[in-house]
Amino acid sequence: MQIRQIFAQKLHKALVKLLLPLERAHTRLCLPKNISIRREYIKQNPVATEKLLSLLPEYVIPYMIHLLAHDPDFTRSQDADQLHDIKECLWFMLEVLMTKNGNNSPAFMKKMAENIKLPRDAQSPDKSQTNEKLYTVCDVALCAINSKSALCSADSPKDPVLPMKFFTQPEKDFCNDKSSISEETRVLLLTGKPKPTEVLGAVNKPLSATRRKPCVRSTDTETGSNVNGNSELNP
Repeated sequence: MQIRQIFAQKLHKALVKLLLPLERAHTRLCLPKNISIRREYIKQNPVATEKLLSLLPEYVIPYMIHLLAHDPDFTRSQDADQLHDIKECLWFMLEVLMTKNGNNSPAFMKKMAENIKLPRDAQSPDKSQTNEKLYTVCDVALCAINSKSALCSADSPKDPVLPMKFFTQPEKDFCNDKSSISEETRVLLLTGKPKPTEVLGAVNKPLSATRRKPCVRSTDTETGSNVNGNSELNP
């Protein structure tokens, strides 16, 4: 584990300084090939459910979500800029996994992200902040998956199995279907633009939408009619 960490640190340092050779850019091109080989192997060699955890490409998602939830740069679960970075990291892998295939992957991945919101983080099960960040990353993943595929409304044919090393057993009758990110943040993540406010919408309304009622002049004998007549005017 220490060797991997040292290698990752050196790789990241070279990446930031733009010192990596262009061959490193081919890493993304290797992902579709790797996924295709795995799916073809499973198709030709039916394996037990416990072995799918290491073979099925979609099972990278629990590890990816848990890793991003523990990112040292992810310090505030409601910070829009940090959530945008989380979404970009997730989409690097999700985009490849959601390419058109006959495996109904989007529905399975959606079910997987929803299931991760039920247990707690096995590394810090009693820390509310740690679990909050875990659930927030799940919601960002769900936001990305739902926005890119119409197949997410379908039911997943399989029930995902989560690695117990990172997630506890879910509590009985526990429900966590509420999103951790606001609607404004969700729109910002999907479009890169903030959600228009109602005030701006009202300002941009066409003039024809506003009508003024006719003013009825009062007679001298109608006391206090000034106030009543003015109150009938709609701006």
